[in-house]
Amino acid sequence: MDASSALTSSDVMAGLTADHLTLAAPVRRYARDVLAPRYRATATAGLIPEDIRADLGRLGVLGAELPEATGGLGLDHVTAGVLLEAVAEGDFNVGYLPLLASLCGTIVARHGTPETIASVLPRMIAGESIIALALTEPQGGSDAAALRLKAVHCGDSYRLTGEKTSISMADQADQAVVFARTGTQEQRAHGITAFLVDLASPGISRSRFTDLGQHAVG
Repeated sequence: MDASSALTSSDVMAGLTADHLTLAAPVRRYARDVLAPRYRATATAGLIPEDIRADLGRLGVLGAELPEATGGLGLDHVTAGVLLEAVAEGDFNVGYLPLLASLCGTIVARHGTPETIASVLPRMIAGESIIALALTEPQGGSDAAALRLKAVHCGDSYRLTGEKTSISMADQADQAVVFARTGTQEQRAHGITAFLVDLASPGISRSRFTDLGQHAVG
């Protein structure tokens, strides 16, 4: 049976094509044969093992829509979403890796300097590093206009002061795209800047929630 004949009416209604199914097939096999059988062990360990991260890198699902020059596949966003769903079929928690790679990778690819792009994205796409998305704060949730974490210009750098919460993969990530207030509170979302922060930097502390069903995300 070829891929086109395997399309269901639901696939067609969702706008999926035979190419989507072909690209997702090896990812679904991996999810079925590797991720699903290891789900309990991964949850018990409370982290996503490095070998799984490397496997996802080899399968091309981390930042699949990012430019080929950075190590991505240059696919469209819908296809990247199909691959993410295929991963999540085996382990919902592992699906956070392609999700974060797409979100944070796109931000870095569009707004990072050439030097940052070259040093950061290939490692993330290969599964060698994780970039978290640090938006949510204790007092305002994910409302970007209400952020209080401040960034103050100090010479040739910035000092960030404040707290984030509910940041997926925070204690396993190597870096984070941190949204901080560089303007006034009255400027709302217009006073916000995104910073790529090394989470091993001095002054950063991290802790995790014990979240039922998402122990591997933290």
